[in-house]
Amino acid sequence: MTIEFTCLSCTRTFAIPISDLFKTDYLSCICCGKPVPIDLINSLQHVCRSFSLDAENSTNESLWHIRFIEKD
Repeated sequence: MTIEFTCLSCTRTFAIPISDLFKTDYLSCICCGKPVPIDLINSLQHVCRSFSLDAENSTNESLWHIRFIEKD
């Protein structure tokens, strides 16, 4: 499973495997370098851990897409 991020500064989209999300404490846009807030990373780690406790043995091939939309 992967998580997809879209940077609102440059509109570049990138994805990382959930397993890599658990191993990181820093992410940034692959184009402009804008960092993903650490509190957002921590929250995503918590949510993904809840849904993928047995992801290693799972046969679910679906992708998770998370999009963040800034509203005025």
